[in-house]
Amino acid sequence: MKYLPINNKLFIKNRAKFTAQMKPKSIAVFNSNDLFTTGADSTIPFEQSSDLLYLSGADQEESILLLFPDAIDKNHKEILFLTETNEHIAIWYGAKYSKEEAKEVSGIKTIYWLSEFKKVFFDLMTEAETIYFNTNEHYRQAVELETREYRFIKQCKIDFPAHKWEKSNQILHGIRGVKEPEEIEIIQTACDITNKGFRRVLPFIKPGVMEFEIEAEYMHEFLRNRSKGFAYTPIIGSGYSACVLHYIENNKECKDGDMLLLDVGAEYANYSSDMTRTIPVNGKFTDRQKSIYNAVLRVKNEATKMLVPGAFWAEYQKEVGKIMSSELLGLGLLSKADIQRFKKWRNEFLDAEFILEEDEKYKCGFEVEKMSKSKFNVQTPDELVEKFGADTLRMYEMFLGPIEQAKPWDTKGINGVSNFLRKFWRLFHQGADYAFDNNNVNNPNAALQVGDKRDYWNDGNVGWQGLFTQLEYDNDNISAFVSAAVSNTSYQREGLYQNELYLNNSYGKGEKINFDNGSVKGGFTYKISGRHLLDFNAGYISKAPTLRNTYTNSRVNQDIVLGIKSETVKTADASYVLRTPKVKARLTGYYATFDDGIDISRYFCHFRR
Repeated sequence: MKYLPINNKLFIKNRAKFTAQMKPKSIAVFNSNDLFTTGADSTIPFEQSSDLLYLSGADQEESILLLFPDAIDKNHKEILFLTETNEHIAIWYGAKYSKEEAKEVSGIKTIYWLSEFKKVFFDLMTEAETIYFNTNEHYRQAVELETREYRFIKQCKIDFPAHKWEKSNQILHGIRGVKEPEEIEIIQTACDITNKGFRRVLPFIKPGVMEFEIEAEYMHEFLRNRSKGFAYTPIIGSGYSACVLHYIENNKECKDGDMLLLDVGAEYANYSSDMTRTIPVNGKFTDRQKSIYNAVLRVKNEATKMLVPGAFWAEYQKEVGKIMSSELLGLGLLSKADIQRFKKWRNEFLDAEFILEEDEKYKCGFEVEKMSKSKFNVQTPDELVEKFGADTLRMYEMFLGPIEQAKPWDTKGINGVSNFLRKFWRLFHQGADYAFDNNNVNNPNAALQVGDKRDYWNDGNVGWQGLFTQLEYDNDNISAFVSAAVSNTSYQREGLYQNELYLNNSYGKGEKINFDNGSVKGGFTYKISGRHLLDFNAGYISKAPTLRNTYTNSRVNQDIVLGIKSETVKTADASYVLRTPKVKARLTGYYATFDDGIDISRYFCHFRR
């Protein structure tokens, strides 16, 4: 082994955790992996069974671990069986564990040679009622060979048909999922070695370099840091090869403009690291490459935030899938047809609605419903009048129902009304050349052409400047933020039409009015566990009134509303959040005050003399 010795306290703790969950009068047996030949006297490098190594630390072929907590002879509670070594074997095949070395490595006091296993095992089975088999029942298991472990299990069922049997994996999967400090240190070492390899290849990568040359640089760095090599077959794919799911040939030339996929990890002490990075061969992203890279980074960051204690794997995977789908739609990598296939593929999205814009891109995922700040779909009348015109807004409100009634909001609806009004206008006025306007003092009895202004015409000059800052804090259990902003908003109406009813204050620039504003916001989230969270937010906000509400009648005169000032909002909310696979709930309390706000309702009429 190239790695430094591991303290046997780790393996002693691991065995104690396993035996604590064994049934009374039960034996557990763990066999090493097979040693495979390649022809003649050559063999594939040996890789120890991870379960046997986890429980004993014995990194040697042809080894067996036996655990029998209820053995009559206390020396037989833990037994490690090894191939007998001697000077001849050491010279020809390399040194093997002596009994003393095996005791030091594993912390097991009873060491037998492998030739003694059958007799000892038979004697102990007469005391036992149950045997634990180390069946390889992993959801990604794909072994087709009849392994040493499988051969032992098959023979044991023949020799001891009256014994009951259990699966050791049901215990191992639980205890191996929680790592001891010693294991974390080993895993960190594997990750550090991988990082060193990545830092080594970064300056080496350039157009013209072969993929296998990069692989060689990785291997050099891994070996010189006590790793025996790659934790898995490395994927080093440039250009189109990066699109192959498990590309392992690594035989192409890296070309200018290509992206290079590096899926590489180092092994250390039989623990693995895994790192995937995608970088430009020439060292610089194109705009499109950068946008895709940042999209992946956003998914990674959001996924990391959701990976908290108590989270369920299935729910976590579903939520990450939604985030990834959103980013793919935003990049234009998914279309409407793709969405339909996606919905058929994932049952949880069968009834989902993905809203695409006219350019076939996904920009908004909120369903048609009542306007709400929490839904980020609030639109003010000023914005709608600016975009569609006042007549369109009035007619749309009329179609929806009584003005005081809450109604669902749909931009497609107001678009339809706007199109209808344009078609209606063209129906009656397509052939008209002009109309008369006798209200403009500067141009009385004017013959107006299509597109000219009448009755009112002005510019609203808006100035704004501000500063914003935010501080954030995040650890495993608490995330918090505090932000502050200051701003100045100025309004000045400039009339371009002198109305006969307001001769003195409808034309030219009016008085300039300024509003100084500031806001402070803060909040924190406390993660009691992955299922239980506490959330608190508070803020003080002052904001200028809208340009429209600043003037008593912004269409025809420059009169400013008397005593108008910025609106102030004081708000706070506290929530308790519950997240389980079947139940998601939020209990929230709100407090808010709105002071000095102004909202002017107007009816516009024409007066004729």
